[in-house]
Amino acid sequence: MVIADGTARADYAAADLLAQAEHGSGKEKIYLVSTSARVRAAIMPKSKRSCPACSGPSDPQVLANGFLAVETETLEQAADVANVIAPEHLELLVAPRAAARLTRRSQQRVRSW
Repeated sequence: MVIADGTARADYAAADLLAQAEHGSGKEKIYLVSTSARVRAAIMPKSKRSCPACSGPSDPQVLANGFLAVETETLEQAADVANVIAPEHLELLVAPRAAARLTRRSQQRVRSW
């Protein structure tokens, strides 16, 4: 899963999502959660353009059947989506202040359990 705000580079997010799509059987799920419609809309075409260079045989299958993009209004909502999905890998492509805020929020949730 990649969480991206309006500061994220779409090409970086696409590369990171494709790196996850290369693993396994082709039944994997990759998730993008973004607070920016512009970034979200730019990522899928970049993923498709990059895919011919991918090494994993299941990449196109994962992009076609296992890619979910969610747009949220706030990063806190994006964190809630991540908590529900509980991905094995999570990357934050957000402004540094936002990353610090999300990290603090995550630590507070862990302490409350």
